[in-house]
Amino acid sequence: MFFQRGIAAGALFTLVALLGCDDVSAFSTEKGASYCGAITLGRRFREGLGPRVQMRLALDASRIDAQGAPGSVWAWEPASQVQAGRTLLDGVTLEPFAPIAHDALGDLELGEGRERNAIYALRPTTGGESMLAVLSLRTDGRAEVRLLRAGQISAASTPDASTDRTPLFGVFLLERRQGDCGYGTR
Repeated sequence: MFFQRGIAAGALFTLVALLGCDDVSAFSTEKGASYCGAITLGRRFREGLGPRVQMRLALDASRIDAQGAPGSVWAWEPASQVQAGRTLLDGVTLEPFAPIAHDALGDLELGEGRERNAIYALRPTTGGESMLAVLSLRTDGRAEVRLLRAGQISAASTPDASTDRTPLFGVFLLERRQGDCGYGTR
């Protein structure tokens, strides 16, 4: 009898531990806080984005598996002496792809040190082209966002040259901070 209770208790403990392993709610940003950071500087890790691009992420991590949006993204390049600042994303919603939850992409693994990965659509309200955001919640408490947008191979590949766009790729390593990451003070 004691042996059976021990097995049942062990099984219950294991089940609770397994269910708790996927709890990423600790990654949520509180009111007045954001994940903040800059693009990775190495040219191999960015295309179509300058080395000064910054990002802000507001996140409700409990919504990562939900049908609704778990957060918003801001990305901007601050002004310099030779270039005006520009806004790439201004509070754009992370839009989930519901079918991914039933696909192998829903279990995307990007290597050690990442607790959870998810893919979202970003549709800029400023008229820019849509892109993908790959969000990784890291074991060190930081968040990592990869921005991706396909580009045209050449202007000749499309009959309307005005639709030509450059490809974008950038990796942002973000740390939780109080405030808005300096967005608005560009």
